[in-house]
Amino acid sequence: MKLIKSVISVCLMVCLMFIARTAAAEIRPGAITLSPSIAGYTSASGTEAYNQKLSERRANAVKAYLANEGIIAPDRLSTIGYGETNPAMHEAAPKEIYSKAAKANMRVLFEVIVK
Repeated sequence: MKLIKSVISVCLMVCLMFIARTAAAEIRPGAITLSPSIAGYTSASGTEAYNQKLSERRANAVKAYLANEGIIAPDRLSTIGYGETNPAMHEAAPKEIYSKAAKANMRVLFEVIVK
């Protein structure tokens, strides 16, 4: 568990630092706000409504984990569920929930929004 916490911490920190440095080179200092978001996705198996709620639960579970482990304050993160939209891989047979495509679509991603 400690290793997972460390890996997530490092990944999030590196991502934020990279975006901050990139944005700082293009925009005057203090002109941007970085907003980390956790995005949940699902496979195409199930109804659209069920998948939407499932993707939201996935994103909220990651947010709760990060907050409970003291990695980041919950008020600094937002969550969004995309359901089965924006698949990582096309699912030719959505009923096959253990296919490579379905597994690729069952995911949670970190997004950093630059405002």
